[in-house]
Amino acid sequence: MRIADTSRAMCPKVTGHDQNKSERYSNRDLELTPANPLLLGIQEARRQLGGIGNTAFYDAVKRHSIKLVKIGSRSLVPMSEIERVVAELVTAANDRAEAQAKAVELAKKSVAARRTRRLR
Repeated sequence: MRIADTSRAMCPKVTGHDQNKSERYSNRDLELTPANPLLLGIQEARRQLGGIGNTAFYDAVKRHSIKLVKIGSRSLVPMSEIERVVAELVTAANDRAEAQAKAVELAKKSVAARRTRRLR
């Protein structure tokens, strides 16, 4: 049995004169599209990375921060690669925030130490 035949069996055909072919088989089309694709096109990968631009995306590819998979002439990005890049960005942001908090704490201690020296 072909995939199309199976999907028709799962989504019975709705009959009616006022419905066109796309309305009759709309559920079938939804079932055949993957909810979580393993490979993304460049445009969708950029969207998943917060809507970054072409230049930023291809700069990251050039620096080997993002790895592409070629299938024929298409360049695709594995979803695992997107997840890895996002995890690295979050880790880097957390590290910067911790370093900034430490710097602020040291600055406060330095100011407090100067004030106590002046009061003596």
